[in-house]
Amino acid sequence: MEQSVLNSAPAAPAAAPAGAPAPKKSNAGLIVAIIVAALILVGGAIAAVLIISNNSGKKDDETSKQESKKDDKKDDKSDDKDEDDEDEDEDEDEDEDEDEDEDDDLSETAYSYTSNDAYFVKINGKKYNFNNTISDVEKSGFKLSSAAKEKTVKSGQYLILIGGGTRLTNGDAGIGFTPYNDGDSTVSVANAKLGQVDVTDTSLASAKATLKKITFNGGIHLGSTVAQLKKAFGEPTKLDQASYGDTYEYKASTYKKFTIKVKDGVVSEISWTNYGKFAN
Repeated sequence: MEQSVLNSAPAAPAAAPAGAPAPKKSNAGLIVAIIVAALILVGGAIAAVLIISNNSGKKDDETSKQESKKDDKKDDKSDDKDEDDEDEDEDEDEDEDEDEDEDDDLSETAYSYTSNDAYFVKINGKKYNFNNTISDVEKSGFKLSSAAKEKTVKSGQYLILIGGGTRLTNGDAGIGFTPYNDGDSTVSVANAKLGQVDVTDTSLASAKATLKKITFNGGIHLGSTVAQLKKAFGEPTKLDQASYGDTYEYKASTYKKFTIKVKDGVVSEISWTNYGKFAN
């Protein structure tokens, strides 16, 4: 029985034969280490690529901003040039307008002061001359004063009323005149003819605008320059110069002449006299 137990015990392992190779150790740890190192290298490479890409993006942004600034400067310069061109165009337009204004001043035909054709006054687009009656002129909107309506003019005479009686008025604006009668019988002032006209500048703005629209021979009006005056009339037959202004006289005869006053370089008063058949 005891022998039986002994015989069933496991046998001791046999010793390795002499010169046999030692058992191989596992390579799993080395592989893991290699994989980790590879991952680190790959991760570093990716990070480097991202950094380079980011820096490149920043440089592109900076380059884009610089180019944008250059474009803005070019646009600003272009805008400034356009504005300068516009200003030059405006200046040229203003010069052209001034030239046109001067041409408008002389748009009427300029007759010699020796010709009866020169002796008219143009009001609201219609001409009135020494052959028109005072009532004809009233159709322009300028009206005869009630004091003048009561007066008469004898045959072969002219009438001067003291105190502004011989005036045609339109609001604050007034035209001085002298009626004459070349008929055979006495007539009222309204039916007398226009023998003399006088338009004088005023400080009243409302009257100034109305009077400036009244034109004479050659388109001359209140505010015309001396150059424009001479272009229409030529050199005066007489020139009186004084501190308060200059007087240009264009005289064909005693009762046929222009008297034009200039102050501060522009026309301030225009007057003509023409008594028709009595003028020559």
